[in-house]
Amino acid sequence: MEGGSVETIDRITIHENPYFIKYGVVHYSVANIPRAVPRTSTFVLTNVTIPYAIDIANKVYKKTLLENKSFLNGLNIYYQ
Repeated sequence: MEGGSVETIDRITIHENPYFIKYGVVHYSVANIPRAVPRTSTFVLTNVTIPYAIDIANKVYKKTLLENKSFLNGLNIYYQ
């Protein structure tokens, strides 16, 4: 199963039947949602990621990490 967004999701749903209830909780687990709107999702992904790529390209990575705290949220390993 792809994803892994929520521990209690044990199956993928489809747009025609997008949710299920388990443990009294409504779960929405439609796989690959961008597939439904590929052009729009491509523009959104590009518009969100390009500023980060430009930031990294224009600065040394250490400076980027110190000045833009959102990068620290995605940092897994750092070795000096």
